[in-house]
Amino acid sequence: METGDFEAFAACFDLPTTTQTFEGERTFATTGELRAMFDEVCRAYARMGNPQRIRHCVEARLRDPETIESTHETRELKHGTFLRQPYPVFSVLKKIDGAWRIKSSQYALTEHPEIAPILGAPKG
Repeated sequence: METGDFEAFAACFDLPTTTQTFEGERTFATTGELRAMFDEVCRAYARMGNPQRIRHCVEARLRDPETIESTHETRELKHGTFLRQPYPVFSVLKKIDGAWRIKSSQYALTEHPEIAPILGAPKG
């Protein structure tokens, strides 16, 4: 996402894919829907001055030969300063045609009004 390469980004997912935040849940069933989300997130980060996103794997486990459950932590850094507390993301990856692809992700975004609504539709 940081490079703006949608094709590389899209190759990481098995559609339909689902994202959840405390705001709610969204499902992206088509490449067009995934592209719209990608563009929204890129625009939001551009408005924030394109902070660097640093991801660190906290835990990953092979649930079965075709499924990995993982948790990574994301930190956002701009000019040497962290913008907010790190937030965890829990993802389920599926092995599809020999490649691992993201099937779902849960973002524990408590202080991110720019990104949380894009990844999780408002409950209601």
